[in-house]
Amino acid sequence: MGQQVWLGRLQWLLRHEYAEVVFIIIEVRLLLFAASLWLAPIGLLAGYSLNDALISLWQQWDSNWYVSIAEAGYVSWGSQAFFPLYPLLIRLLALVIPSVHFAALLVANVAAVFGLLVFYLLTKRELGPTVAWWSLMALLLFPSADFFGAPYTESLFLLLSVGSFYLARQGRWRLAGIVGGLAALTRLAGLVLLPALLIEYWLQRREGVRAAQQVLWLALIPGAFGVYLLLNFLSAGSPWHFLVLEQRIWNHHWSWPGLGLVSLIQQPLAGTLSDIIADRILYLVVAVITAVASLATFFRLRLSYAVFTGFTLLIIYSTTVLISSPRYVLGAFPVFMIIGQLLATTRLRYVWLFVSAVLLIVMLGRYTAGLWAY
Repeated sequence: MGQQVWLGRLQWLLRHEYAEVVFIIIEVRLLLFAASLWLAPIGLLAGYSLNDALISLWQQWDSNWYVSIAEAGYVSWGSQAFFPLYPLLIRLLALVIPSVHFAALLVANVAAVFGLLVFYLLTKRELGPTVAWWSLMALLLFPSADFFGAPYTESLFLLLSVGSFYLARQGRWRLAGIVGGLAALTRLAGLVLLPALLIEYWLQRREGVRAAQQVLWLALIPGAFGVYLLLNFLSAGSPWHFLVLEQRIWNHHWSWPGLGLVSLIQQPLAGTLSDIIADRILYLVVAVITAVASLATFFRLRLSYAVFTGFTLLIIYSTTVLISSPRYVLGAFPVFMIIGQLLATTRLRYVWLFVSAVLLIVMLGRYTAGLWAY
């Protein structure tokens, strides 16, 4: 009898509307992992197990910082530039998984599945199932979306930022504040949730929704950022040490918005076609797309989404050097709601997705080969 009950529940789950969404997310992730193995240079992975091969290909660039922090904490100079939640989750999972590198991959990919699912649910709530589906496809196949499966914070930040919005839209402010605080322990852009969700609270009050004093839980967002500042102080002697590191290691200096783009345009073209795509074309194309989409959020979405998008992009594009901006815009999820609205109404949707997927594969090949790809 018990077995029949569980079989019935499994059949219901597989027939559920969201099962298709989860399956397409997992399918795309698996295809990208398979593509990374296929794109690997001949002989590079000879003798590797599947587990070791994936770790070797995906553990690149900043992912090494996160694993190092998970293993030893903020002991090396430069580590304070990275927020603590993702390394903490890696360390906790590594208590039951023997490989800290595999734990880093697992945390990122589990967060990706749930983050993309919640993004679909939130978009469906706001814009309906058709737009939600095309928004999901736009985000899944975006040229920098391979980072949802890499040992980086992109997938975790998506899960927490979208999750905080989703809870706030339901009026569950206590949980929205807790999840928003976790987002502020993941990326600097997590702070943007505070003004955005305060706007959302104001909108709901205008609509007659009463939230009592639960909105005070949003104070956890700046409070969590204060924890990160404390970690900087305890490990390096200054709460603002991470800003010094951003300037000295990554040449990130605050500037007026757009000056980094001007500087990029003025640089001479150099390298292979792949280099030019990675270092110039995608940076400019993504900047234009996100700028237009950001303006559209003020007309096509709630003001809270527009505030979140605007401030997030302001952080990304207010630096002298636009390192990793095509990757960072993955966190500005309302941009993809706007793109989803466009794709849902145009016959060119498959052209968009095809070009985006081709660029995604190109950048995946660069990343897993250890070449610069955001």
